[in-house]
Amino acid sequence: MAGATLHLHETFKMPGKVRAFLNWLFDILRLKKRGKAAQARRPARAKAKSGETDAAADADADAAAWPPERLNVIEKLWGEGCTSPSSAEFLRVSVPMLSLSEKKSLLLLGAGLGGVGRAMVNETGVWVTGYEADEELAALGKNQTKMTGMQKRAPVTWANMEDVKLKENSFNTVISLESLYRVTAKEQLYAAMIAALRVDGELLMTDFVSAGDGPPGKAVENWLAAEPTPPHLWKAEAIQSFLKTQNMDVRPCEDITGRYRAGIFNGFFRYLSTVTKPELIEISGDLIKECEYWAGQLSAIDSGGLKVFKFNAFKLPEKRKSKF
Repeated sequence: MAGATLHLHETFKMPGKVRAFLNWLFDILRLKKRGKAAQARRPARAKAKSGETDAAADADADAAAWPPERLNVIEKLWGEGCTSPSSAEFLRVSVPMLSLSEKKSLLLLGAGLGGVGRAMVNETGVWVTGYEADEELAALGKNQTKMTGMQKRAPVTWANMEDVKLKENSFNTVISLESLYRVTAKEQLYAAMIAALRVDGELLMTDFVSAGDGPPGKAVENWLAAEPTPPHLWKAEAIQSFLKTQNMDVRPCEDITGRYRAGIFNGFFRYLSTVTKPELIEISGDLIKECEYWAGQLSAIDSGGLKVFKFNAFKLPEKRKSKF
């Protein structure tokens, strides 16, 4: 745990509330460590009795990238069924501007646990088709959607984004939120997304992009190495240029790095402002692990080498040409 604390202090070199937040979290962690030390003094007989079961549970948790303990943390931070800090802003700001309704269909790439898709159905009535590249996450999302009774309105299905098959002219809207940066065959996927749109359909995509002309700095390299699936970053200009080669009315792309970064802190601060001390003591170890993950990403962002951009375009009839 000391190593985790040192790592966080090195990566979270930010003033004010962030430092206070980390100090508070470390204090809670120390309290939890004391509790674990007391628990370790239980009679050896009790330990032996539960040892076999505990070992099996630990092995299952280690094998899963999304164990229940982690899902518990991320849903507290980002919202029910959500795995990204941008989910809340997207639902609050972007969804009302998409003109969605029960007469329209939407393709969501990077559906995760399905929370964003289900929220859009609840708010607008739109029919959502969700694809997720992480097999474990897709299975969890499929199960959550089934439990809510939305398996027909907002299904989550596993898909290989390197060779995804999308039915042409099938969707009024195609959306992806920070999920395609790992894909190597980007041109092929972007073209398939555009082909899946109906005429006048809207493409809305946010994603991580590389910044600067030189090789990635140390902070970005550390983030790249820590990602479970190796990212393949493009520059924002490259994505924008490719979209302009398609039959699309391409709007200017937007650097939303600041808003995305703020969303990470808002999630932590929002949760910590409402959590009780006993709950925080119980969850602190898992919260520290999740905090470390986002600390690495924030370090890459704050180094200037990693940014988040929004891309927006509308599909044109073949006879029309883009204004840009």
